[in-house]
Amino acid sequence: MRALLLAALVAPAVAHAEEPPVPSERPWAKGVSEEQQTAALAVFNRANDAFAQNDYTTATQLYRQALAVWDHPAIRGNLAVALIQLDQPVEAFQQLEQAFAYGAAPFDPHVYSQLQTNYKLLKGQISRIAVIGDVQNASMSLDGGPLAGGKHVVRAGAHELVVRRIGYLTFSRNIVTEPDGDKTIDVKLVPLEDASKFSRRWDSWKPWAVAGGGAALALVGVGFELAARGNVDDYEREISRDCPDGCAPEAIPSSVVALKDRAHWETRVGVASIAVGGAAVAAGIALVVLNQPRRLRVDESGRVITLVPTIGESGAGFVAAGSF
Repeated sequence: MRALLLAALVAPAVAHAEEPPVPSERPWAKGVSEEQQTAALAVFNRANDAFAQNDYTTATQLYRQALAVWDHPAIRGNLAVALIQLDQPVEAFQQLEQAFAYGAAPFDPHVYSQLQTNYKLLKGQISRIAVIGDVQNASMSLDGGPLAGGKHVVRAGAHELVVRRIGYLTFSRNIVTEPDGDKTIDVKLVPLEDASKFSRRWDSWKPWAVAGGGAALALVGVGFELAARGNVDDYEREISRDCPDGCAPEAIPSSVVALKDRAHWETRVGVASIAVGGAAVAAGIALVVLNQPRRLRVDESGRVITLVPTIGESGAGFVAAGSF
């Protein structure tokens, strides 16, 4: 796209705009003396000569010098073309926006048409971003270069925005902008004290309640076990008294048989209670350990980040999950 653009535009821009129009009644000439216009024209012609020799770096420098003397739209137009040759579409786009401040009047019609084409094609290479939010007194950079708050024109594609402020967690955001698109980044800086808070997974009493409940259940089981042993002892005493030489099962009194049945029931309940209660005590102790205060991990927006282990066909790893 850029090659086609240059083939159509560069030659006409230099050939037809070698001498900027000078009528003083025009707004772009207001307040500019004849001497300044003459001086700017001389530098402008030198810039065009450098451009014709493909020395775009020198041409760009000379166009800037000419603009410093006379801010003429035609000079900005040629500067934009030189910047395209140097692969600087963002500034070229900005120069053209300023060059078109007075419409078509400052340009040769053919040059103006070509610059308009240039402007439309450049739109496909740039995007606009707006940085808003908590940026006061913050240091910002985009792709490693300094950046101020507000709206900016950038190349379309991937960028990294970093915002720093003393006493706050660094805000870092990867951005992908679309051609001729707009994107707004809302910066929220998190104080370091919020980023280093400690928290428990559960209320501190809950693990102890589990352990205490398990201990109580185990004690109940011990009570049933003791009761079962007492009933077994009573059963054996009754058998010794009533059947010293042994009795047939049907001859044993029902009250004595009931002692044996009760002991069996109490033993089963006691064993189950001790087992469940012991497991609850162990679980409660484990929960107490897991519930120790832990440092929260937060991202640049203040969201709490947790690492969730995952296992798949290709291997194991962690997935970061956020919560507000």
